[in-house]
Amino acid sequence: MTSIDDFKGHIFELYSTPGLTLTDIIAKIEQEHNVTATRAIYKNRLKKWGFKRNTSRSEVLTTLREQEDETKIQTFRDPARSLRIEKYRKKNKIRRHEYSSKPSTQLSTSSSTAIVPRQISPPQVFEISERLGYEVSNYIKGSFEGKGWKVKDNQSIINSSPNQDTEVQVLTTFLTDIETGCSNFAMGNGYNGGLYWRKAFNNIEYLVRGDYHDHLLNIVITINDLKERGYSGAAELLKSYASQLGRHKQPSEGHIRALIYRELGNASLDQMPHLEEIIIACFVELFERYLGDYCYNSFVMHMNMARRRLRLGDWVDLTDVLPALSVLDHKFAVSDRRPLDVIRVRVETLFKRKKYSEVIEHSRSLVERAELIGIQDDPWQRHYFSIKGFYYMGMSLFSLEKYEEAHIILSKCFDLIEKFYTVQHNFALFDSEKVEIIERLYQRSQSGFGDAGRWGAEKEKSQKAISSIDNTVELLEELQIERSETDIVL
Repeated sequence: MTSIDDFKGHIFELYSTPGLTLTDIIAKIEQEHNVTATRAIYKNRLKKWGFKRNTSRSEVLTTLREQEDETKIQTFRDPARSLRIEKYRKKNKIRRHEYSSKPSTQLSTSSSTAIVPRQISPPQVFEISERLGYEVSNYIKGSFEGKGWKVKDNQSIINSSPNQDTEVQVLTTFLTDIETGCSNFAMGNGYNGGLYWRKAFNNIEYLVRGDYHDHLLNIVITINDLKERGYSGAAELLKSYASQLGRHKQPSEGHIRALIYRELGNASLDQMPHLEEIIIACFVELFERYLGDYCYNSFVMHMNMARRRLRLGDWVDLTDVLPALSVLDHKFAVSDRRPLDVIRVRVETLFKRKKYSEVIEHSRSLVERAELIGIQDDPWQRHYFSIKGFYYMGMSLFSLEKYEEAHIILSKCFDLIEKFYTVQHNFALFDSEKVEIIERLYQRSQSGFGDAGRWGAEKEKSQKAISSIDNTVELLEELQIERSETDIVL
């Protein structure tokens, strides 16, 4: 049964809007979501969630101490909240000595020559992880409280940037190019791998300057992913490059992001997995606080944490970290993106663990559920999950040497990708899958199985597309990538 708990994010946004009374909020929630609750229930929930408008003396003193010690905290705070704090301070005549730990510069009233002894606080030494958690928490809190991040609805990603569509596209391209580069290196084509990585690195400055909430987390995840795949040099370069650009290329309002990237730059690669978990934990906790657990974006953060834990090793049990499908099916629907996301992560993890028979089973389930999504309802989700299902099904069949079935499934997957690119106007999301499919089917066609002309042409087209971006050998030196004698140069 739907309750106001399911719309926590919208209620927070309304409650933090000056001029809206509780009566106004109740009416809006009832009108927009068809949910009815008494005034008493709303007051109870607001207290439980920690949403409040009236300023207390303890809150004011705490905030003033924070501002005294770390002025950077104010950077992303809600201006309306800052005004309330200042108004309360003046009205209640709160003096600086009540909240400041800094020594007073005034002379004693009893003697013009008396010197106030300097108060020396013991030094506080914080680990990088503590500082990073502190900065990330302030960044998230300030972004929500300052209304930089706004909830759309429970089924959508939050609005966190005025240029969100462009920033999402750039992030998608960056992640795809990194993944496609890895695929090329795995197939022995280091030259093309370098080209894709170079293309990805060209987008880093845009990402670290952007407002979209998922940039930071994805950069950190990518650094760890590269290291875990054996590309420590590229991981270190990405960390260093993102840190430098993140510190020095921020717009004026990006001060706190600069502090976060500074901490990342100070960390070693060995520390990065722990820092990733800290960052994800901050997002999980605070997204639930501001949006509630019914919101899709809160679910996404939980899935990020699940992926982090699954990457610890093959010994991690999927059922221990992934949400139960039965619960999600009951709460939402079998074709909702949440249970489909869970199946997708299960499939990807099993594929990495080379449990191909299980991959095929779960991939079929993913495709069947995706096909339940109406074409008119959400064609993007329908295509996305269908492509993922067919891809892992086909690749698993290929690994099991069931080449005839694999050829049929992978060909269908390739056609779906082409259709997706045409209909959705997204020309990067599945480039990594395309490269893998073309390579596998081209190899088989050279053995007399399949359409050699088609896959040869697709391979040539793919090569021309990446070579047109930059085909200089110098880029490999820029990325500190050594080209081996076995690298393929076309």
